[in-house]
This record gives sequence, C-alpha cells and structure tokens, in this order.
Amino acid sequence: MDRLVERTKNRPVARGAISVRNAYIFFFAQTIAYMALVSWAPPVCALLAMLNLPMQIVYPLFKRFTYWPSLFLGMTFSWGSLCGWSAMTGSINWKVVGPLYIAGVCWAFGYDTIYGYQDRRDDPKAGVKSTALLLGTEPQPFLYTLAAGFVAFLTIAGLFNHQGPLYYIFTVGFAAAHVYWQVSTLDASNPADCWAKFYTNSWIGWPMWVFGLLGDYFCRMGL
Repeated sequence: MDRLVERTKNRPVARGAISVRNAYIFFFAQTIAYMALVSWAPPVCALLAMLNLPMQIVYPLFKRFTYWPSLFLGMTFSWGSLCGWSAMTGSINWKVVGPLYIAGVCWAFGYDTIYGYQDRRDDPKAGVKSTALLLGTEPQPFLYTLAAGFVAFLTIAGLFNHQGPLYYIFTVGFAAAHVYWQVSTLDASNPADCWAKFYTNSWIGWPMWVFGLLGDYFCRMGL
C-alpha cells in the first residue's frame, strides 16, 4: 500500500531498502524488549500493557476495512495514561484516568485525521480507508468537536484529581488555545499545511505538563 501513495512510497520497506524479513526481526526484537519492561511493572500495569500489545499490532490493518482507523489509533496511543497511573499507584482511579484517557483519544483522533488529509488523493487507489476520505473537504466541524472533547475531558480529569489553578491555566488553557488555532487555520486541501499542523502536536505536551502539572505539584509542595 505504501508504494501506491506518493508521500510514503520511499519509506525503507516500501522502496526495498529494508526487507520484510528484517522488518519482522526488528518487530519481534522490540516485542521482546517490551515484554521484558512490562515484567518489572506492578501487576495491574503489566496486565494493561499486555492488553495494549495486540492493539498496537492490529492498528495498521484497520485502514483496510474501516474509515475510522484514527479512532482506534487514539484508543491505542492513549493507553499509556492507564499504564502510567497504574505503574505509579498499583491501581486505577477511573474517575481521573477514565476522562484523561478519553481526552487522549479525542486529541489523537483529531491530529491523526489531519495527518490523513495528506494522502486523501492517493488513498483510494491504494485501497486505504481513512477518516479524511469520509469527512470530505470540510473537516473543521468534526475536528472542533474532537477538540472540545479533548479540552472538556482534561478539565474533568483535573476536577476529580483536585488540580490547582495552574493546571487549568496552562494544561487545559494551552491545550484549548492550541487545538483551536490548529483547526481554525487548517487548510485541509494543502498536504504541506496538514503536515505542519500535525507536527505541532509533537510539542504541545511539554508546556502542558511542565507549566501545568509540574507547576501545580510545586505549589502543593510549597516550593
């Protein structure tokens, strides 16, 4: 499929620089390392991590039979919130982690939909399905809905975890400002702009966590 899409045709496996056999070897090596790390985690975290492994494996196949692969990617990528909480506490507080997980799903669903718009012209001939193909040329209403879900569930998670004002100012506030800017300025017909908007999500995390969560923690500790 990658060979039939202009943007992906020169990826290492697609162009033959890495054989499928060697790709499988690398995959199994990563899986062994993953399982080794999981073996050191608390039981609840280890169980959740093992449940996530098949999700990681089957995600690429979703593009073959559903227009909603980005939703499954969000569910898969956001699983780390469950593992992180349970690794630290040995249990799951669903009142906090549930909304946090849903916030992550909304965020990833949104940015991966934007990512998919890069290949909207080539995907049909490659037999690839995506949310971008389903939404057509005007994705903004759908993306605004996901952005609202992202911000709303971050807020709910903060309320149940008794976060202080810095969390709402920086973590929630920055997230809201970023996703609004991202969607409102998106040119879905321009692959370069779609890539640029998608890429900005790689740095959205650190100000949310450093100024919001870490700042709030320091205030609680009186530092």
